[in-house]
Amino acid sequence: LSDQVYEFVWTSHHLLLDGWSLPLVFKEIFTTYAQFSRGQIPSVTFNRPYRDYITWLQTQDLTVAEVFWRKQLQGFQEPIQLSPNSRLNDKQTPSAQGYAIQTQHLSLQTTETLQAFAQRHRLTSNTLVQGAWALMLSYISQSTDIVFGVTSAGRPTDLAGAESIIGLFINTLPARIQVDPQALLLPWLQQIQAQQLETRQYEYTPLRQIQRWLNLPAAIPLFESLVVFENYPIDTTSQPLPTGLDIQNVRSMVNNSYPLTLRVLPGAELKLQMMYDCSRFEAAAIAQWLKQFTALLQQLAIPSTQPDLPLKLLLAAIPDAHSPSHSPSPVFLHSREDGVNW
Repeated sequence: LSDQVYEFVWTSHHLLLDGWSLPLVFKEIFTTYAQFSRGQIPSVTFNRPYRDYITWLQTQDLTVAEVFWRKQLQGFQEPIQLSPNSRLNDKQTPSAQGYAIQTQHLSLQTTETLQAFAQRHRLTSNTLVQGAWALMLSYISQSTDIVFGVTSAGRPTDLAGAESIIGLFINTLPARIQVDPQALLLPWLQQIQAQQLETRQYEYTPLRQIQRWLNLPAAIPLFESLVVFENYPIDTTSQPLPTGLDIQNVRSMVNNSYPLTLRVLPGAELKLQMMYDCSRFEAAAIAQWLKQFTALLQQLAIPSTQPDLPLKLLLAAIPDAHSPSHSPSPVFLHSREDGVNW
């Protein structure tokens, strides 16, 4: 752009790098840049090689993983059907091609209150997001048996130095959650978190292998929506920069083949993104879903939301398509005549 201003574009394939690896690469770049600027010969410390992970992967017992995934997905027939109103009619022409992204931020106060709720009950923010997404999909599909995809870091705790290896570890796996309207919020969330911890033992399992174990045709996917909770150990934007180097307007674009992806970026204000296939969904429908999902998270952040709240009250608090506000009304148990005995 000028003698002192440059635009840098970097593309990479998941076969080479995952999101966890990016800050590690940037750290090496900044270190090398600083050494060059001081007239020094770069000396980069080499981390554990990626081939060590491949060796570890080859020692894992897939027969044990098969038992787990068969039990986890027993009775699965087909992915949940998203609302027909959100899809394009066969006779309609898509308003756009490719993928688009819509974004929503939770306020600082809502984010802090949500984090406080999680900490108070020893839950992770990822658990709250997955629980809210399960409720959202249940609301959309009118189904109680919910399956969606989740991404896992895939870095084994029993491989020393795995957190510093640069390469592809990330994996996409199914999460199956039963949304019983009578279930109570906190025990239900605790069950989701316990399931997450159990799944970590088998997160090395290839998704295609899981599908083969279930004897599903290749044309039938396990899920059509994916949740990506980006929680990396190093924040690239917070790394100290070499003297004289200023980086501004950093943007990232990540593509995948799923019709709908919910991307959650932690921070002072929780950032929510929905990336969607424009040939499958209209922008107005995605905007409504993003509004409704945000309302669910806001509901969890309301102080009056009790841990023994039945899920059906949270489902009832989701704003409908005609709701003018993005802010949910608090759910007060004593104001609902739902036949629940306390």
